[in-house]
Amino acid sequence: MHDILYHPARAGLPSLKALQWKRKRLKKAKVAAVCVTSLLELKQHFLPLEMPSSLDLIVADDESGALVAGIATSDVIYIPMPDVYNVEGACLTGPMQIQWIGQLKAMPRQFVLHTDSKFKLHHGDWVLTTLGTHWLRWDAHNRTLSTSFAPLVYLMCKQHESVGAGQMLMTAANNICLKYFGAKLEPGAVMADHSSGLHAAYASVWPDVPFGQCWPHIARKWSEGEYATKTWEHFDEVLPQLQSIHLAHTAEMRDLLMAEFGDVWESWGTQMNKFWNTYCREPWDNWSVGLFDCMLCTPSQQAQETWHRSLLQSKVPNMLRGSTAMCFAETLPQLIEMDAVAIPSILPFHVPAVPKEMIKKALWYVDNRETHLHIFNPQDCEDQFAYYILRKDNKSGLKKIETRLVEMYLAAARGEWDRRIKDLDHLADICASMHLLVEEDPSWPIPDCELNPLRLDCQYCKGFKGYGICSHVLAVNHITQKINLRRLVLEIGRSRMHKTGGGNREKAIPALQRAPQAEEDSSDEELYALMEAGRQGR
Repeated sequence: MHDILYHPARAGLPSLKALQWKRKRLKKAKVAAVCVTSLLELKQHFLPLEMPSSLDLIVADDESGALVAGIATSDVIYIPMPDVYNVEGACLTGPMQIQWIGQLKAMPRQFVLHTDSKFKLHHGDWVLTTLGTHWLRWDAHNRTLSTSFAPLVYLMCKQHESVGAGQMLMTAANNICLKYFGAKLEPGAVMADHSSGLHAAYASVWPDVPFGQCWPHIARKWSEGEYATKTWEHFDEVLPQLQSIHLAHTAEMRDLLMAEFGDVWESWGTQMNKFWNTYCREPWDNWSVGLFDCMLCTPSQQAQETWHRSLLQSKVPNMLRGSTAMCFAETLPQLIEMDAVAIPSILPFHVPAVPKEMIKKALWYVDNRETHLHIFNPQDCEDQFAYYILRKDNKSGLKKIETRLVEMYLAAARGEWDRRIKDLDHLADICASMHLLVEEDPSWPIPDCELNPLRLDCQYCKGFKGYGICSHVLAVNHITQKINLRRLVLEIGRSRMHKTGGGNREKAIPALQRAPQAEEDSSDEELYALMEAGRQGR
């Protein structure tokens, strides 16, 4: 009797399989409510949004001479492309994005281009792929210096990260630059994930520009056990070795480290074969810091990945999953407009501010200049100076720069094994033990920074390559009396005290009780002494 009364079929309740099938059908119906299935149908949505014939209809000069968004354009602009790429997709941009392209055109070889697809940002089979650059961002609240992504061209495409998709996206950016600014873009480096399609597209559009992969992706995939099992006895030894290759200062140093580590991996068995074939052969052995001369360039896609996360979490969460009408009429224009509003009109490629922790580390080098700084004349040029700086946190525990250390480092930079190097761990430590500071090469400019009046280039320092400033450059500018870091530290401390209120926060003295006598304060004399020491480069 109980089975008859409460049997799901008798009660009119659907089975679990039926519910799952219904849910899947409804989800598909939501995406396919007004579904575009062909390229011709897609282009019909963008016919009213084709590129204006003149730049005056997109941007105009304001009183200061800067470009501002014109009033005659829409929030989204369709870039018509010929049907020669075997791609079902459409390229879009916006008025502010065109302005950024014009800014980059005036900066040949001084910016990096990034390309990536985000498969979670899709509308049915159409996936969002973007081409853009990164710029320097100062977070005034947290007082941190970071990089942020600025998208230039958006592609909704079915052929995800194919050669044709990449060529279409990159050529669209060049077409905009050529149409409105008279020349094509000249990046100093290009970046992507491990994608053969995007690599081939870069090679066809910008054949002479160095290509790099994203090191954080490589490190993450290794840590997750994608290329070797985590239970392997040598698993934990490999990541520090990969980091040594990533920090290699020259291509010859990378080749030396990769060959030596490769011999060790081969002696361990076949566990590293998959990784070697994926990332240690041409053209995929390009994830070392020293391979790129362009300013603000390290092999990383993290700025674009952060932008992707913000889209999924806050900007357009699930808004690409609605109908085609909503996606192309509301979501994409909203996304392009939000990027234009959130990012500065003129992309900052100068150093806006320097974190206090970096300044304090620079003062450590100032205090230890006798042991950690070596000055010399490069190539017998008496009117120029270059500097070797021994890393504060070098793994060999070295306390002083010596001639033998410089000789071993230079040999490794040439791809040679010095006879005084003990073993492979010692070689890796020597390769990462020092930094070289030289004067700026005019053919590869460095970012403007008020705290680098000497315009020194810390050539192989990951911090300098990523942010345009580092503690080593600050220390040398201070020692040469071009800046006063001690005064700057005091000013930063006082400004923070002013923001937090400052003042006397002690409790009031009870009535009829004598207040304690304050001791003589020598802080003013100490401050003057510190400022004078900084003025003298000490």
